Amino acid sequence: MKIGCDIQSISDFTNLKLAFKILSEEELKIFDLINSTQRKTEFLAGRWCAKEAILKAIDNKIKFKDISIVYQDKKPFWKNSAEHKTSISISHSKDYAMGVAIIE
Repeated sequence: MKIGCDIQSISDFTNLKLAFKILSEEELKIFDLINSTQRKTEFLAGRWCAKEAILKAIDNKIKFKDISIVYQDKKPFWKNSAEHKTSISISHSKDYAMGVAIIE
């Protein structure tokens, strides 16, 4: 079992063009449905943290866009992780987002 975590300032993600570098095609569809700029910023920061946590846990150099985090049963789920059983948690506060990934 391996664990990875990451925490970032949400204000580092105010450039919404980062979405095209960070998000998978499926995540971009979710992102486009978000109406609030603040919520879009939180979404980007949360996805960044979760993907960093995954990369830290698996010691692999895959691209952020190749990791697609969607929701399954109202929980974040690494969709394209067939070879890894993964638990993910994403949290936001006023100023920070964090992500944790546990890989079995």
